[in-house]
Amino acid sequence: MSPEEIATRKVGDAVHLRFAHLGEVFRERAVRLRQLAAGHAMRDYLVFVADVSDAQHHVLNAPRSVGLPTQEFLGEAARQGLSALAFPRWALNHEWQQDLQELLAQLKPRAQGPVLGVIESLQQHSRDDLQLQADRLLSGIMLGL
Repeated sequence: MSPEEIATRKVGDAVHLRFAHLGEVFRERAVRLRQLAAGHAMRDYLVFVADVSDAQHHVLNAPRSVGLPTQEFLGEAARQGLSALAFPRWALNHEWQQDLQELLAQLKPRAQGPVLGVIESLQQHSRDDLQLQADRLLSGIMLGL
C-alpha cells in the first residue's frame, strides 16, 4: 500500500492478515536448532536456544487472555500519525510477567551453572522490579539493568 492509502484507510480496515499456526511457531525452530547443534562448535548454545524455543511453544499454547487496543485508541494514534502499539503509548500488560515466570519454570529443570543462577534470580525478582527493567529496556535505557 502506498503511504496515501495507509493514511486514508479507516481504523478497523485491516488488510488480510495471515496468522501463525500456534502449534508450529516455536516447535519448528526448536527442531531446526537441534539439527544444527549436532556436531557444531556452538552445540551447547544451540541446544539451550532450542530449549528456549520449546518453552516459548509451551507458553504460547497455554490459554490466555490478552487485552487489545480499542478502535478509539487505534484511531487516535492514526490521527496523530503514531504507531499505536509502540511503547510507551501501548503499555505492557501484566500477562508478560506470568509468561516470563512460566518460561523460567520450563527452562529451570535442564539449566545448569550460570544459566540456572540467572533463572533463579529472575524468579526471585519482584513484579515491580521486573516491570522497571522491562520499561527501561523498551525505552532504550541499558544503564542499571
